[in-house]
Amino acid sequence: MRLNHKLTSTLQGHTIANFETEGGAVTVRFNDGTAMRVKGTPQGSVAVPQGGQITQAYEQGDRLGLHFDNQTSMVLQLENPGNAVSVRDGANKVLYMG
Repeated sequence: MRLNHKLTSTLQGHTIANFETEGGAVTVRFNDGTAMRVKGTPQGSVAVPQGGQITQAYEQGDRLGLHFDNQTSMVLQLENPGNAVSVRDGANKVLYMG
């Protein structure tokens, strides 16, 4: 997988408040009100570290890899590569779309 520099820099410094999977989508909410929504499903099971941070985001084809500061990672199968990830701040302003 190759590093997604733009998504990685968008997420760095945000602390994870909670993580939800529902209806073919994954939502990661951060303590500052920022939220990342991914249209896709996790491959396998990983405990997302509440209070932790995403350190890097990787992409390859229809897969998105998220690496966390506790040295764990998660791979998501994307529903529509190139149009599956959005990050919005607490005021619903778009920070990232891809």
